[in-house]
Order: sequence, then structure tokens, then C-alpha cells
Amino acid sequence: LYNKKSHIVDTVKTVLNQTFPPHEIIVVNDGSTDGGEVELAQSNFANVRIINKQNAGVAAARNTGITAARTEYVALLDADDVWLPHFLEEINYLTRQFPEAGVFSTAYQYKQDNNYFNPRLCKQHRIKSPGILKHYFAMMANGDLPLTMSSIVIRRSLFDAIGGFPVGETMGEDQDFLFRAALARPIAYSPKVLALYVLSSDNRACVEYLPQEECNFSKRITRYAEELELPFETRKHLKQCSAAHLLHLAKRNIQAGKLDR
Repeated sequence: LYNKKSHIVDTVKTVLNQTFPPHEIIVVNDGSTDGGEVELAQSNFANVRIINKQNAGVAAARNTGITAARTEYVALLDADDVWLPHFLEEINYLTRQFPEAGVFSTAYQYKQDNNYFNPRLCKQHRIKSPGILKHYFAMMANGDLPLTMSSIVIRRSLFDAIGGFPVGETMGEDQDFLFRAALARPIAYSPKVLALYVLSSDNRACVEYLPQEECNFSKRITRYAEELELPFETRKHLKQCSAAHLLHLAKRNIQAGKLDR
């Protein structure tokens, strides 16, 4: 939670309305200045614990919440996104069917005002039934993100093993974590759309921040491809992910009129 006062209560309600109830709900208030944490506290929701901390960014907030969690499986949800009622039930199914996985996710849709649309995913590797996502890096290199932070559940033991989200980086901390997670353990995925990524909310960092140079996560991806002992196809797709990031930055800077950059 960071300055999402107009969204946080509705978001928490979507967690409380799950058909498979969560063991606990932790809201990390990352130094909000709009009183969102006060409004949430006044709602008197059961089983909701608020952790207040100085503002340090989304990576530090996620690390704080995961470290505070008491369970092996930890679901992440941004303060303006939405779970549909069967999200945790489907995730629970994935954890039982694919115990080898370290990350579990359902499909998601973008929501803008009253419009809903699908991310542009690589059709060649799209899966039609629950299973292991075998071509994660190829999908990353050839379309929108197949997973979002609000559609995933991670193993706490995997988080401890690979390290948390990189603190102090304004963009790409989520992709950095998922790249490391995917290199360490399989990703279990359900094509059911049970999470919504809200585009029309207030204070969206990815809209307000425009990088002027290659982000650190992209540089690390290239290093993984060059230094780790990986299959040829994996190394190729990792480099393609970095190239896709550079093209995305170029496009955004062109749209902003920063042609020299």
C-alpha cells in the first residue's frame, strides 16, 4: 500500500471474499501520505494485519510482507488490483497438482474503467489447461508479461533461497525476481482468468516513471545468459527479453518526445 486510499478497501474485500480463505492478510503500508492505512484500519476487517514502515519502494514493501508471513505459500497483491473469488482456490489446486513448482499463477486481464482485455501473449507457447509453464522466457521475450505480481503465489522457501526483490530499483524489480525464480524452479500456471491488473487507478508508478537508460534487471538478465550454464534456447530467450526491454524503453522515450535518448 502506497497512496492508494481510494482503492485499498475494495482490494482487501476481494481477498476476504475468496472461496478458499487465506490464513492471514498482511498489508504493508510503505509510508503512505494520503491516509489509506487509516481508512483500512477503520474498516475493522478481521484477520488483517497492517505493517507501517518508512517509504522505501515496492521491492522493500514486498520483502517486508513476505518475511512477516507465517505460511509457506505467500500470495502477492498490489493495493489497486483485484482477485476474482476463486483465485486462491485455483492456486490451492495448483500447489497440490504441481508440488515441484516454486511459483504458482493464474491468467489475468487488464481492467481500464469498465473495459477488460487480455495481455498480448505469445500464441505459440500459450497453454490451455493447468500445467507447468515450460516456455516462460520465450513468452517474456515475445509479448506482455504472462504473470503479474497480483496473479502469483510464491513459496517462502524459494524466496529465502534466491533472495528477495532488489531494493532501490524503480522499474523491473518484479521481472528480476521472476527470472531468478524461473531459473530455480518450475512455474505452475492456470489459464483461468482470476486476477485483474487495474490500469485506471491513481498513482501508478510504471506510468509516472520513464527510465532514461537500460534498467538493472535487463543488465542482469544478459549476465545470466552469458555466465550461467544454461541450455542454448534459454540463453537465447534471456537475451531476447533484454532486447525487448530496450525496445520498450525506446518506444516510450519516442512517445515522450525524447528522441535524442
